Amino acid sequence: MTANNFNAIWSPRIGPQATAQLRRSGYFALVLLPTAVVAAIVCSILAGNGSVVGAVVAAAVAVVCFVTWLQSRFKLANELSEWFGADVRWHEMPRMRTADFDTWCQRRGLQSRDRHA
Repeated sequence: MTANNFNAIWSPRIGPQATAQLRRSGYFALVLLPTAVVAAIVCSILAGNGSVVGAVVAAAVAVVCFVTWLQSRFKLANELSEWFGADVRWHEMPRMRTADFDTWCQRRGLQSRDRHA
């Protein structure tokens, strides 16, 4: 999906700041979560082989990746809260697919506040 298509789909729904954060969160999910899983596996292997320092470093990498991804979700929830004028928590957000998101908004009675009006 091109940047223009992504912006055209999400900006009217969640605003430009949340759209930018959603893009960053997507990149983080694609890169950081698999990296965290690989680092955790490496940590397990290194710990099993007696390499404590290597295991600690791999565990630290896994934790940093996971925390960075989690912070991006917090930021996205904050941007959504600001856009909708309602409290949105990171764990309440649906998968960010248009149909799922629109259904979630309808269930919660959330309506976009057009800031350009």
